[in-house]
Amino acid sequence: MTDTFIQVQEEIQALQLTQVIFDDSDLVSVKAKARLNNQLQDIDLLFSFKQFNDTLRYTGASGDALQDAMSEKLTSNDKSLYIIHLEEEKMVFTTCKFKVSILTQEDASTYCVDELSPLSFFQQAKNLKANIRDFDMGKLEKKNALKDELLNIAKRYRYYKGLLTLNINEIEARRKSGLENDKLFQLAFMACH
Repeated sequence: MTDTFIQVQEEIQALQLTQVIFDDSDLVSVKAKARLNNQLQDIDLLFSFKQFNDTLRYTGASGDALQDAMSEKLTSNDKSLYIIHLEEEKMVFTTCKFKVSILTQEDASTYCVDELSPLSFFQQAKNLKANIRDFDMGKLEKKNALKDELLNIAKRYRYYKGLLTLNINEIEARRKSGLENDKLFQLAFMACH
């Protein structure tokens, strides 16, 4: 008899989808490349439909596109298994943290998603270098230019706050962090909070 749901929890903070398999049940299977224990691995992830939907919500525009494709398949009259191939697209999810468990001892590459939560912007920024390296994200289109710029502005605000803690006066701290413009300063404050 096979032991299922082995409670050795691991964490995934970034993954690149290559295939999504689902039907009208509550389960979604995903083939992906993920960073587990600081190593890239090809894995299969098993989500509940709600978990997968939450993941797509957290990922923004790329998640919206996949959500639309899934809705289109589900509303078709075809009652078979639905498969969406994503090898040609660079669908990398870097905004969620997945706590996963190995599904069976015999197959160390199939995991069940136990829990998911959004990553903070700070953690996303910390993961950025590894994500660019591991998932070849440097070649992605500039779809996230606004988001990247907001992250940059938030980083400037955190730098400004750090300068204030070093007893540098407010005017000098704003100048050093590049936030002299009042509108930019307000935007940085909102982006950081």
